[in-house]
Amino acid sequence: MLNLLGALFRDPPPRTGFPLMSAPRRDLCAIPYRPELPLELESTQGRLQDLFGLVAHDFRHGERAPCMARLAEFDRALRLYLADEGVRFEGYMRYLLADDAESLKLMNRLRARMRGLSHYVHTIVQMAGEGRLQDQGYENFGAALERVSAGLKQVFECQQTLLFPLYRPLYACQ
Repeated sequence: MLNLLGALFRDPPPRTGFPLMSAPRRDLCAIPYRPELPLELESTQGRLQDLFGLVAHDFRHGERAPCMARLAEFDRALRLYLADEGVRFEGYMRYLLADDAESLKLMNRLRARMRGLSHYVHTIVQMAGEGRLQDQGYENFGAALERVSAGLKQVFECQQTLLFPLYRPLYACQ
């Protein structure tokens, strides 16, 4: 019985001739290092903050339709940023920082915070698109603008000061 249980939890032996079906190699990172990536992400973060600033500006001036249009644009841009960051940066960093539990924990917390902000913005955009965003919901969104802006700024600053400096080529780790 124990042999049967052990067989279920052991890695399968590599299958010669079937490279796509063999167990993945853990000694190689499939995501390439790109030295310009932190600068690209910082630039995108700056554009996101500028775009969200325009959303807040439209809200403060009582321009609901332009505010919702810009919020939808911000929502798309933020979701694209999260996807890009998740594939090109986070995947590489998970491999690079496999032995640094604290940095991985920080990266996960920042990622969760960004997903929460993105989910909130996406929910508002969906409600507005479906005509379910009543005046009170719009006013509540206005009250949350400063918190969302502060959250974005905090996450971006943490990434730029704590995570981006850790991004380096793998050969520099050995």
